[in-house]
Amino acid sequence: MSQTTPHSPRETASAATLTSGQKELISQMQALGFSDYEAKAYLALLQCSPATAYELAKIAALPRANMYTVVNNLVKKKAILPVSDKPRRYVPASPAEVFNDISSSITSLCTKVITELDLLKIKNNDEEYVWVHTGEESVGKKFIDIINDADTYIWIKGSTSQIEPYRKLLQKKSSQGVNVFVIAFVDTVALPDYGQKSRIFLHEGSGVGIGKGESYITLAVDGTKAAICSLDGEKQLSYSENKSFVYMIGVLLKHEIYLSEIIRKYKDEIEDSFGPALHLLREKYISVPIPERTIQYIEERSKVLAQKK
Repeated sequence: MSQTTPHSPRETASAATLTSGQKELISQMQALGFSDYEAKAYLALLQCSPATAYELAKIAALPRANMYTVVNNLVKKKAILPVSDKPRRYVPASPAEVFNDISSSITSLCTKVITELDLLKIKNNDEEYVWVHTGEESVGKKFIDIINDADTYIWIKGSTSQIEPYRKLLQKKSSQGVNVFVIAFVDTVALPDYGQKSRIFLHEGSGVGIGKGESYITLAVDGTKAAICSLDGEKQLSYSENKSFVYMIGVLLKHEIYLSEIIRKYKDEIEDSFGPALHLLREKYISVPIPERTIQYIEERSKVLAQKK
C-alpha cells in the first residue's frame, strides 16, 4: 500500500497557481529588467524566507538546474541577500529599496542618454518652418506658450469671446510691462479688461465682423513670433518664427490698428462714403456673406447717417 507523505508549507506553496495580480507583477518586473524566473523567485521569497536555492526552486516551481544562476543574478541586483552559509539561505531585500534603486539608475541613465543624443542632434532652425497644432488642448497650450514668451508687446485679433480664455494671462503680461493691443470683434455684453498696459481697438472702428474674420484668432509677439488659428470645426493653429511669416502677420495687425484709429476719428465721413462696416467697399471688390448682427448694424448706422444729412 502506498503512503502519502505530508508536504511542508514550502512545498505546499510551490503548488499554488499564480494569481492574475502576481502575473501582472511579474510582467512589470520583466519590464524593469528581471527575467521571468528572477521575478518568480523574488515573489516567492517575499512570501517564504529564508530559503536555500533548492528550497526556492520548490517554492517558486522553477527548474532546479537554473536556480543557482537565478539566485546569483538576484544577489547582483541586490534584490536578495544571503543570511547563512551552510546551507546558504537567502532573504529578500525590501521592495522599496530594490525598486527605488532601479528607479534612480534608470533616471540617471535616461538623463545621460538624453545629453548624449542632444549632442548628436542636428539643431532645427525654427525660422524655416510653420508648425501646425491641432485640437483644443494643443492649440490652447501653444497660445499660452507664445503669450508667455512676450517681453515687449502682444498684438492679438479675434472675437472677445474667443480671446476670453487668455484674458487673465494677458492681464498678467500687461502687469509685467508688456503692451497688449487687442483688435476685437465684440460679441460680449461689455468690453473685457486686458490690463493696465492694454488697449482695445474695435475691428474697423465698430467691432462688427464680415465674412470669416471672427472664425480666426491672429497673434504676433515682439516681432519674432506669430500665429493664426482657425476656429471652424476642430481648432488648428499655424505658428512660425519665419521672418516673412512674422512680418506678414505683423503688418496685417498693424494696419488693423491704423484702420481702427482712422475710422474712430472720421467715422461718419468714412461710413457715408463706403457704408457702415465698409460694406459698399467690400461689395465693390469682393462679395462675402454678411452675418445677421452685422446687417442689423449696417441698417441702424444707415438710419443714423440719413438723419444727419
